[in-house]
Amino acid sequence: MPRTALLIEANPILRAPLEHTLIVRGYRICRRTSLLGYCQPQTSICTHDPDDNGIRAIVADRFVDGADLLACVEMQRARGCTRCHMALMADEWPSRDRRRAERLGIHAMTAPVFPGQLDRWLWEIEQQRRRADAGVRAA
Repeated sequence: MPRTALLIEANPILRAPLEHTLIVRGYRICRRTSLLGYCQPQTSICTHDPDDNGIRAIVADRFVDGADLLACVEMQRARGCTRCHMALMADEWPSRDRRRAERLGIHAMTAPVFPGQLDRWLWEIEQQRRRADAGVRAA
């Protein structure tokens, strides 16, 4: 099964290099420009993929549709949605919000995000996955 990434970025100029980096790293991309339907109490952002329910990574603009995705993720994490990796992009990250993101296991990136930054984060999560898979096979 191909790795799937959910990319939420409304600006096509900012979205294009992120898409390219994801494709080069072997991800199938679910593109969204809106959070419509994702930040509802009954919806899990980690599995809301109509094709295969296998989202491995989420890369998103922190503020979309006037909503703060960090708050949405807090709600999702409280419901047990912890299986996917998430990176949020924002123009600024006040230290309190950065700590909040870290506590939730979210990688906070300051926009604009350059392809090398995204590539480094994807490499890190892929290494974590390989180590976890190796631990499962060894057990």
